[in-house]
Amino acid sequence: MLGRATGGDEAVFAELFAAHRRELHRHCYRMLGSVTDADDLVQETMIAAWRGWADFAGRSSARAAVRASSTSEPT
Repeated sequence: MLGRATGGDEAVFAELFAAHRRELHRHCYRMLGSVTDADDLVQETMIAAWRGWADFAGRSSARAAVRASSTSEPT
């Protein structure tokens, strides 16, 4: 599944991202203290992750990669 997601399969990427969305939202909320800002950051993280997904080398879990992307996104 991960290979298909890194290969550009949008449906598989969306499925992987959806599996981590709730946890990512909690992470973003803890960083920002605002539900609205957390919603925005989750959306920005998804866009950034999709754009950089082809470069994902698989040295970490998809969960770790998405979470790291949220932390590095400007607020």
